[in-house]
Amino acid sequence: MGETDTEAYKFYDPLFPCQNRKIQESLDQMTYNKHRRAIDGASTTLDTKQPRVYIHQHLKLKKLQLEEERLATIERDNRLLLERIAKIMRTTGSIDNNNLDREIKSLSIEKRQRELLRITQENKQILNRIMNRKTKSQYSRNTWEPKWRKEEYYMAQLSRFQPVSKKTKSKSDSGTEEDQNTSGDDQQKKESGTKKAKQTSSSQKIEQQKA
Repeated sequence: MGETDTEAYKFYDPLFPCQNRKIQESLDQMTYNKHRRAIDGASTTLDTKQPRVYIHQHLKLKKLQLEEERLATIERDNRLLLERIAKIMRTTGSIDNNNLDREIKSLSIEKRQRELLRITQENKQILNRIMNRKTKSQYSRNTWEPKWRKEEYYMAQLSRFQPVSKKTKSKSDSGTEEDQNTSGDDQQKKESGTKKAKQTSSSQKIEQQKA
C-alpha cells in the first residue's frame, strides 16, 4: 500500500472515463500542444506595432531646396560685394561727394518756386503800401486842430472846474510859497464876492415883495 500511495501521482487521471489511460494521456497531450500553438499564433485585435516610417516625414525636400536657394543668394551677394571692393581698391570709385554736375531732381520744385514768387510779390505790395502811408497820410492835422480847440472850449463851458492848460501846469510845478498865498487870497476874495452876491439877491427879493 505504501508504494502505491507514493507513486500514485505518476499515474495519469483523465477527466473523462476511458478504457486505456496511456492512450488517453497521449491524445490529451496532443490537443494541449495544438491549443498552445493556436494561442501563440493568434493575432491581437489592437495594433501595438511600430507605425510605418515614411520618407517624406524625415527627408523634407522642400526645406532642403529653400536652404540651397538661400545659400546660393548669399554666395552671389558676397561675390558681387567682393567685386565692388576689388574695383574700388583698383580705382578711386564711382562715388564723388564734390560732384556738382549732378542734376537735382524734385517733383515739387516748380510748385515751390511759384509759391516763393507769389510770397515775394505780396511782400513787395505790402511794403509799397506802408511807404505810401508814411509819405502821404490820409488824416490831416490842420483839419483836426481847430475841431479840437472847439471841443476844448465847449468842455470848459460845460465843466464845473476850468481845465488846466499845459502852461499853468508847468507854472504850478515850478511855483513857490507865494503862489500858494495868492491862491489863498483869491479864495477869500471869491468867498466875499459870493457873500455880497447873496446879500444883493436877498435885498432884491425883499424889494420885489414890498412892491
